[in-house]
Amino acid sequence: EETQIPFQRGEVFFVCFSPDGKTLAATGSQLVAFHQVGSWRLTAKIANQPDLQEFGDVWCGTFTPDGKLFIGGGFEGAMIVIDPVSGNLRKRLPTHKGPIKTVFVTGDGTRVLSASWDQ
Repeated sequence: EETQIPFQRGEVFFVCFSPDGKTLAATGSQLVAFHQVGSWRLTAKIANQPDLQEFGDVWCGTFTPDGKLFIGGGFEGAMIVIDPVSGNLRKRLPTHKGPIKTVFVTGDGTRVLSASWDQ
Protein backbone atom coordinates (compact mmCIF):
# COMPACT_ATOMS: atom_id res chain seq x y z
CA GLU A 1 0.00 0.00 0.00
CA GLU A 2 1.36 3.39 -1.00
CA THR A 3 0.49 6.36 1.21
CA GLN A 4 1.43 10.01 1.11
CA ILE A 5 1.60 11.63 4.52
CA PRO A 6 1.19 15.40 4.56
CA PHE A 7 4.15 17.00 6.36
CA GLN A 8 3.66 20.27 8.19
CA ARG A 9 6.14 22.26 6.11
CA GLY A 10 9.32 21.96 4.10
CA GLU A 11 11.44 18.89 3.61
CA VAL A 12 11.36 15.64 5.51
CA PHE A 13 14.88 14.70 6.61
CA PHE A 14 14.26 11.45 8.46
CA VAL A 15 11.49 8.97 9.30
CA CYS A 16 11.31 5.99 11.65
CA PHE A 17 8.74 3.75 13.31
CA SER A 18 8.30 3.32 17.05
CA PRO A 19 9.33 -0.11 18.41
CA ASP A 20 5.69 -1.28 18.53
CA GLY A 21 5.12 -0.08 14.95
CA LYS A 22 2.16 2.12 15.91
CA THR A 23 3.80 5.54 15.52
CA LEU A 24 5.77 7.14 12.70
CA ALA A 25 8.16 9.97 13.53
CA ALA A 26 9.15 12.42 10.79
CA THR A 27 11.76 15.15 11.22
CA GLY A 28 12.45 18.35 9.33
CA SER A 29 13.36 21.99 9.73
CA GLN A 30 12.71 22.85 13.40
CA LEU A 31 10.01 20.17 13.46
CA VAL A 32 9.33 16.64 14.68
CA ALA A 33 5.90 15.21 13.88
CA PHE A 34 4.34 11.97 15.11
CA HIS A 35 1.68 10.12 13.09
CA GLN A 36 -0.53 7.16 13.93
CA VAL A 37 0.32 4.29 11.60
CA GLY A 38 -2.61 3.26 9.41
CA SER A 39 -4.74 6.37 9.70
CA TRP A 40 -1.61 8.55 9.36
CA ARG A 41 -3.31 11.09 11.61
CA LEU A 42 -0.98 13.66 13.19
CA THR A 43 -0.96 12.78 16.90
CA ALA A 44 1.70 15.17 18.23
CA LYS A 45 4.36 17.56 17.02
CA ILE A 46 7.00 19.88 18.31
CA ALA A 47 7.69 22.96 16.24
CA ASN A 48 8.76 26.58 16.52
CA GLN A 49 9.61 26.47 20.23
CA PRO A 50 12.51 28.69 21.37
CA ASP A 51 14.67 25.67 22.26
CA LEU A 52 13.90 24.07 18.92
CA GLN A 53 14.61 27.25 16.94
CA GLU A 54 18.07 27.37 18.48
CA PHE A 55 18.36 23.64 17.79
CA GLY A 56 17.80 24.10 14.05
CA ASP A 57 16.99 21.29 11.65
CA VAL A 58 16.28 17.86 13.11
CA TRP A 59 18.27 15.56 10.85
CA CYS A 60 17.82 12.19 12.51
CA GLY A 61 16.26 10.41 15.45
CA THR A 62 15.22 7.23 17.17
CA PHE A 63 12.76 5.97 19.73
CA THR A 64 13.82 4.46 23.03
CA PRO A 65 13.20 0.69 23.15
CA ASP A 66 10.02 1.17 25.23
CA GLY A 67 8.77 3.82 22.75
CA LYS A 68 8.18 6.37 25.52
CA LEU A 69 10.74 8.89 24.24
CA PHE A 70 12.05 10.08 20.88
CA ILE A 71 15.59 11.43 20.66
CA GLY A 72 16.42 13.69 17.74
CA GLY A 73 19.81 14.83 16.49
CA GLY A 74 20.21 18.28 15.06
CA PHE A 75 22.19 20.45 12.72
CA GLU A 76 23.51 22.57 15.58
CA GLY A 77 25.11 19.60 17.34
CA ALA A 78 22.57 18.92 20.08
CA MET A 79 20.11 16.17 20.83
CA ILE A 80 16.53 16.73 21.96
CA VAL A 81 14.40 14.34 24.00
CA ILE A 82 10.68 14.47 23.17
CA ASP A 83 7.59 12.76 24.56
CA PRO A 84 5.99 11.35 21.37
CA VAL A 85 2.50 11.25 22.93
CA SER A 86 2.32 14.91 23.98
CA GLY A 87 5.01 16.39 21.75
CA ASN A 88 6.58 18.03 24.82
CA LEU A 89 10.29 18.76 24.75
CA ARG A 90 11.74 16.99 27.78
CA LYS A 91 15.40 17.91 27.48
CA ARG A 92 18.00 19.48 25.22
CA LEU A 93 21.46 17.92 25.33
CA PRO A 94 24.39 19.84 23.77
CA THR A 95 26.75 17.12 22.60
CA HIS A 96 28.72 18.11 19.50
CA LYS A 97 30.25 21.11 17.74
CA GLY A 98 28.94 19.94 14.37
CA PRO A 99 25.75 18.49 12.92
CA ILE A 100 24.60 15.15 14.30
CA LYS A 101 24.28 12.53 11.57
CA THR A 102 22.73 9.70 13.59
CA VAL A 103 21.58 8.74 17.09
CA PHE A 104 21.17 5.29 18.62
CA VAL A 105 19.75 4.04 21.91
CA THR A 106 21.04 0.80 23.42
CA GLY A 107 18.62 -2.10 23.71
CA ASP A 108 18.26 -1.64 27.46
CA GLY A 109 17.58 2.09 26.98
CA THR A 110 20.34 3.23 29.33
CA ARG A 111 22.68 4.88 26.82
CA VAL A 112 22.35 7.18 23.85
CA LEU A 113 25.07 7.32 21.21
CA SER A 114 25.46 9.99 18.54
CA ALA A 115 27.72 10.52 15.55
CA SER A 116 28.64 13.93 14.21
CA TRP A 117 30.72 15.64 11.58
CA ASP A 118 32.90 17.04 14.36
CA GLN A 119 34.61 13.62 14.89
